[in-house]
Order: sequence, then structure tokens, then C-alpha cells
Amino acid sequence: MCSAVTDVSLITVVQRRVPGHHLAKVLGLWEAGISGGMALSAPLAATVITLAGLTAGFALCGAALIAVALTSAGLLHRLRPEQRPERNPDPSAQEENDVPSVDDWIECYGHAWEDGDDQAVGELFTHDAIYWSHPFRQPFRGREAIRAYWRQATGSLTSISLEFGHPVAEGARAAVEWWAILRSEQGTATLPGALILRFDQHGSCEELREYWHLDENQAIPAPDGWGQ
Repeated sequence: MCSAVTDVSLITVVQRRVPGHHLAKVLGLWEAGISGGMALSAPLAATVITLAGLTAGFALCGAALIAVALTSAGLLHRLRPEQRPERNPDPSAQEENDVPSVDDWIECYGHAWEDGDDQAVGELFTHDAIYWSHPFRQPFRGREAIRAYWRQATGSLTSISLEFGHPVAEGARAAVEWWAILRSEQGTATLPGALILRFDQHGSCEELREYWHLDENQAIPAPDGWGQ
């Protein structure tokens, strides 16, 4: 009975502590050890009983078995952390890996601008997002208002050449410069500017502030070192 109790405990510890690709080998060695122990147990038990008596002999054998089990469990528990498999990774860490990065968000924003896709732009924002298109104008509030603004702002463009600089991000906030050459039936214009962004925990933009300067009737390339 003592053997059954200690074997169940040890098997449980082994399964939790030994990497899966070593588990079969360890259990095989365990079984070999049990077979060897059983071969030696009869003469060893007879010797102990002869020297200590029947009751004391059984007590000594049981105590030795429990001591071996506890020692084995202690050694397995002290395995180095890198030897232990992660059975249940933190679900919050997996969720964080699924959150779009600032670079991903900016790339999607750029594609939507180039394609004039107000639906795609709206998906980048929270339902109650705030969009400041100019420091002296009232903001657009909510996805539908943002989409309507985008339809109006990009509807006359025939093409756009767009570059983004390297974003600067800290926590839920980020800032990035852009440089755009806009073409429409009215002519060509250059529009450099910057986005100041705040994100929620899912990577959607809660608030956008943009600052820009429009130079009409000419295409001006971005200067050397811009956006760095």
C-alpha cells in the first residue's frame, strides 16, 4: 500500500517536471529500477526482519520507502526552470502578442489613405474615437464621423505618394511624421505633417491629433534625414 501511494505521487511529479520528449525514457528507467528493487527486496526484507523482528522490520521498510519517495520528489522539484515545460502559458501574454503594433497600425493607415478607403480607416479606430484634423477645429467623434471626414478629404485625389517616418512610441501613445504628395484634377500639392496617437489595450486608436502644412501647386520631396 505504501508503494502504491508513493508511486502515484512520484508519477504525478515526474509528469509535471520532466519535458515530454524525455518522459518515456524516464518512466522506462523507473520501471527498470522497480524491477531491480523487487529482485532485491525479498532477501533484503528477510535480513531486516531477522535482525529487527517482524513488526520493526515492516516499519523500517515502510519508512525507507517513504524517505526514498520524498527524496525523489524533492530532487525533481528542484529541476532548473529551463528544464520544466510550460504547460499553461499565461493567456494574457498570448493576447498581448495578438495586439497590432504601432508600425502595423501606421502601415494600415497609410494603405487606407493611398486607396481612399474610408471603411478601412474607420476600422483602425474605436467606436467612440476622437479625431482632431486641425488644432482650431472641432474634432470628429466616432467611426462614422471619421469616415465621413475621410470621404470628403480624400475624395478628389487621383493619386498620392506617401511616406511615414520612424514612429516614437511609449506606452499607449505614439507619434509619427508623414510626407505626402497629393495629386488631383486641380493640380499637385505637398502635405507634410505629424500624427499624435493614443491607443486602447486592443491596439485601436482612441484619439488622433494631426498637425500639417499644405504647400499647393508643387511637389516637394522630403529633405534628407526627414522622419528619423
